[in-house]
Amino acid sequence: MSEEPSARSLSALDSNWRCEESSVFSGANECKFWKDGNPVIVQEGESNPFPECGDFDTCGSETIDNGSFISGDGERFRYQCKSCAAGWRVTKIASDTVGGTQCPVTNWYPDGCYQNDDYSSSFPGTCPTSPHRTNECQYQSGQEWIKADAGQPLGVVGCLLYTLCTTNLSPDSALQLNGETPKDTYFAMCNTCKSGYHASKMNNSPSGTGGKCLANQMITECTQGPAPDNPTPA
Repeated sequence: MSEEPSARSLSALDSNWRCEESSVFSGANECKFWKDGNPVIVQEGESNPFPECGDFDTCGSETIDNGSFISGDGERFRYQCKSCAAGWRVTKIASDTVGGTQCPVTNWYPDGCYQNDDYSSSFPGTCPTSPHRTNECQYQSGQEWIKADAGQPLGVVGCLLYTLCTTNLSPDSALQLNGETPKDTYFAMCNTCKSGYHASKMNNSPSGTGGKCLANQMITECTQGPAPDNPTPA
């Protein structure tokens, strides 16, 4: 069985670390890092409580003077989340760090990470909302691409299920600009009509969306009644 890497043993840490334990002749160690707007202290031997962070920068250490000649002094190791783990995105950029000059705030460290839904299995019939991004959706109805803001339904009449074609996700670097909430754009198309409806028009090209929505595979119009032999292109 492989051991977890200790906070002392690596110059750059992945998410699978524990705070380095002190020797029997020294005082207790601790590890300090930044999360959700505050410094967080982890006691020696404890595992990383911030697994949604993919890797950490090491930012130095200092002696912990416990005032005892018997047990000796411990060490405080300082770390800063460098990037979020796979499947997680940055909530916002940290306004401060625990790293001083070795990990300055100008390195744009994450303040926290949130789990990102990639909608790989299905896309909701309502444009998703997020407390961390301003979402916008584009869907094709007939020959037009129509915008839906976060929380608004996608308006292909008679559509039951949608497919996410592709996305235009804002980079984490956009969080650095003016404190504004970055915008994510989702492009979706109908793939299944409701019961009692049939696909009366299909997309005749990828329409610039690419991704999963190939020509003549997505529905741009659902009509009530039995299906004809050949749906017409949009």
